[in-house]
Amino acid sequence: MDFLWVCLVLFARPSGSLEVPFSPCPRFFEYFHSVVWMGRVSVPVPRTGLPVFTQVFLSLKTALRSKYVGLIELSDPVEIAVDDIVNLRADFINYTVRFPLPYPLPTLTEIRVNNVSLCCSPAREFGLVTAILLEHTFPTNSRYLLGAPVVNVAEPIPYEVCGHRKPTDSLDVRGFGEWPWLAAILLENDRGLEFHCSGNLLTEKHVITAAHCVKTRFGHQYSPRHFAVYFGKYDLTRWGEEDSQVRNVENVIIHPDYLRKIFSSDLAVFVLEEAVELNDFVRPVCVWREGPELLPLVGTVGAVVGWGKHPSRRMFNAAPRMFHLPIVDQEQCLRSRRDYFYVTSGKTFCAGLRNGTGPCNGDSGSGMVLPRTYGDNQTVWFLRGVISLSLLDPYKQTCDLSNYLVFTDVAKFTEWISETIENTF
Repeated sequence: MDFLWVCLVLFARPSGSLEVPFSPCPRFFEYFHSVVWMGRVSVPVPRTGLPVFTQVFLSLKTALRSKYVGLIELSDPVEIAVDDIVNLRADFINYTVRFPLPYPLPTLTEIRVNNVSLCCSPAREFGLVTAILLEHTFPTNSRYLLGAPVVNVAEPIPYEVCGHRKPTDSLDVRGFGEWPWLAAILLENDRGLEFHCSGNLLTEKHVITAAHCVKTRFGHQYSPRHFAVYFGKYDLTRWGEEDSQVRNVENVIIHPDYLRKIFSSDLAVFVLEEAVELNDFVRPVCVWREGPELLPLVGTVGAVVGWGKHPSRRMFNAAPRMFHLPIVDQEQCLRSRRDYFYVTSGKTFCAGLRNGTGPCNGDSGSGMVLPRTYGDNQTVWFLRGVISLSLLDPYKQTCDLSNYLVFTDVAKFTEWISETIENTF
């Protein structure tokens, strides 16, 4: 399939109070709304085949307050996308583009595929303009190009190695085993066992979560026997899921510096009565190893998964939801609201999109994980943060997702985590 150089003049159409720019090439790029405005890119598969290097150039009529410029990701899991192309079931590769701000929306200026211009706009922007470049290589892993059946080419990963998940190029929660360290913490009350918080499996016997999850609203600590922890769990409404495991809690260890009023050192480790069995659906996450400095990670997008409530609903989600959240500069977080002066410190960091989407009530204890790719093309996920709190929306009496979330910075507590595990194994 040949590429066609397309150049059109951009106009804008109003959508309520928000101007949605026209696409210069609607065949290849369009805006769509799903909670927030995003972009959809469809590029034809070049005659040269895979891999495909896609570049999306955007123009934004404002300055960005952080290094986060948005991201481009496959709309489908990489295994499905490659399989469809190899078996001639698809002529296009579909991407989703997430913008850095909810408004104003950026204007598409050009799309390039393998350094060939597929679409462009000659229109010039005047005044303050931020140029944005988003890039994606498909597939990112050369093992998909070997010609073998896609579902069978992955080498088995030893279960004792942390941070590995079922192969996928998408950060969407697709089902069982996608985030094998995700733990559902249930608390016993007068109504029985109910979902309470999320946690992250560190070893066969240890789970890390937020310290405030193990305290009552009056500051008393729950007894370990009041908790049950599920692993390999997906649907909270189905208790008999075949690959899930449940464990009782032997001990709960709260960080000694935890202060409930200001959420400082908001970490706790659950010690399980019995070790879990590691398999495709239950594996530990790696604890952060690259040092405690936060500045190099500003603008980096992490993944957060949990069963927390939607801001407009009172019920927990049956299935886990995943969010991409950029880490923001500490100074930027403090300047955004004076409240952060009281609940942040050198041992926390802020992240979020501030667009009404993100983790909410019930997502406390969920981890922010960041991927790292090594020489053998294996992606390993590392736990950098644990959700501690969000600001309160005084009108809805729920999480205020127009502001940042605060995470406890795991990198500042690695020594305590190691000692706790060593002393309780």
